[in-house]
This record gives sequence, C-alpha cells and structure tokens, in this order.
Amino acid sequence: TLFTTCFYTEEKREVHLPGVASEIMELILKYAYLRALDVSHDNVFDLLITANYLCIMGIIKICCDYLKKNLTPENCISIMRFAKEHFCCELEVDAHTYVMRNFVDVAQ
Repeated sequence: TLFTTCFYTEEKREVHLPGVASEIMELILKYAYLRALDVSHDNVFDLLITANYLCIMGIIKICCDYLKKNLTPENCISIMRFAKEHFCCELEVDAHTYVMRNFVDVAQ
C-alpha cells in the first residue's frame, strides 16, 4: 500500500515519508535488500522509531536487542522510558529488570 497511497506519485516516481531522514531510509533499504543493518548508538533510536512507523518487525527486534545489550546504569532509565513511549514492551521489561537488579549503581 505504500506505493498506492498519497506517499507515492507515479509521475515523480518518488515516495515521500514525512519525518524520515534519508540516512535512516538508506539503512532500511539496505536491510530490505541485504538483511544487513548497521546499528549504532547514533542511529538506533531513529531506526527504531522509523521501523515502528513502517511496521518493520525485523528492524524493531534488532534495535531492541541492541539497546538491551547496551544497557548501563547511566542509560537504563531513559531507555525504559523510550521503550514505553514507543510500545516496545519487551525492551521496557528488560530495562526495568536491569534497573531493579542494579538499583544501587543506577541510583548513584
């Protein structure tokens, strides 16, 4: 449906996705064709937001796994909030569990 809606115009052969950065779209297209995704601290949140927007479950899982593996006492609360705001329930639970298990370090 992406190519049959208002996002697509046949005469221009362009797809307009408001709010999606070209760098993020490039990564998503690479994933679509090669099943490879270069996730980093710099792009993981934008990738996850865009993957949610486009309902790309594979990228959502990869991004959530990346964030889970990179939980620290400094970022676990913000990741937990982000996960809640973006309906990433499993990541939210994982971040909450991390907070509870590392409460002393998180509280410092």
